[in-house]
Formats: sequence, structure tokens, C-alpha cells
Amino acid sequence: MRIQLKGITGGKDRRGLLGLSYRFLFTDSSESEALLAALPVSIGLPEVDRNISEWDVDNSGFIVQANFEGLVDEPGEDQDQYIIRPEWREEPIEAFPDRGTLETKYGAYEEEGRIKFPQYMERPSELGGSSAKEDEPNPLFGTTTYPVMRITASHSYVRFRVPSSVYTNVGKVVKRLPSGFQDPPKRTWIVDVPQVRRRGNCWEIVETWKEVDRLKHLEALYLLLGKLGNK
Repeated sequence: MRIQLKGITGGKDRRGLLGLSYRFLFTDSSESEALLAALPVSIGLPEVDRNISEWDVDNSGFIVQANFEGLVDEPGEDQDQYIIRPEWREEPIEAFPDRGTLETKYGAYEEEGRIKFPQYMERPSELGGSSAKEDEPNPLFGTTTYPVMRITASHSYVRFRVPSSVYTNVGKVVKRLPSGFQDPPKRTWIVDVPQVRRRGNCWEIVETWKEVDRLKHLEALYLLLGKLGNK
């Protein structure tokens, strides 16, 4: 025997994805019946998971909590979520855009395929030669990476079907983001690999665009020295 209990919970996110949770009491039932019996839901969402717990050992009863999610109607694009956010990453110092500056100003040299820096920088002496001054340490000594800031844009939405462009656009370089964004000017983007997840009778899709690096050598140097100065 199956009895629906009070206490339905649920919600709808801003993208239109619905979620409902129902509780049922199964009396004189086996574990398999409590786990496998069909549970109709009035709005027709598919069941995505179910949990059971023993209610009465003597009467072979179980409390069943079943969760349903998905869509009833296709959401409009005005319900999609658009996010632009900056992110920092560390690049190896070997990828620095102007190695010449590192060599002439900070004494960079290559050893076993890695760029290294002397502990102290050499400065011209009063006699025209050069000497190492211990009171002038090299600010890049021990440096192995440098910081790069990049903007990432993401478009999150749910649909009954995954648009083919979600896959065919991966790797393309574009000058503008889709119309739902307030596009930052003068930037170039590369389309990243999407996240696609089944949610009941629909798909949750997150498309991502990452800014193509446009950092000039002076900007990179200021960021690097600023980072070291804050240690």
C-alpha cells in the first residue's frame, strides 16, 4: 500500500529548471517495491533519484523520498544566465613575452631548459666595469612563474535538446560574445569546451569563452614585480 505524505518541497531556478521532492509511506512492502514502484507526479517531471528508510520493522514499512527534476516548457533566452568574471593564472617564466628584458635588466639565463636569475644584480662600477653588490638583491631571484589575468564569460541555460553549435564552435576564435552579454570592448575570445549535464528530461549547458592573451611585455613585467613586492 502506498500513501503520499504531506511536506512536498521544490523550487525553480532562474533558468527555468524545476525540482520537486515527494515523500511516500509504503506499508506491507518489500525493499524492491519501495525502490522500484512507479510514483506519479502531477506535473509530469521524471524521477532522478530515490531514497528509502525503514519505518516499521514488524509491518515491513518504508518511508520513500523521491526527487524529480526537469522542464515542463522550454525556457526563453531571457531566463538564461550570463556571467563575466576575471581569473588569474600562473604561467611559467619561460613563457614570458619579452625574454630580452629579463636578460638585460635582471640577468636572466637558461639552465637545463629553465630560466633562472642571479641572486644579486650586476651594476656598472665607478670605473666602468661591473661588480655584484649584495645590497641590491635581484627582485626576480627564485622566480619560476608570472601572473596573467584573463576574462572568462559563461552562458548557462537548460534546454530539452543540446544545440549542435555547443560542440561545433569549440576552439573557434571570435571577436564578440553572444548578444546576451554586455560585451567588453576590444577583446578576442576562444570558445572553450562546454559542460553538458543531463537533468531529468532536459540538459543543463554551460558554454564558456576565454579571453585570448593580449598581455604586452611591460604589463607582464609590472604584474610580476607587483606580485613579488606583495610577498
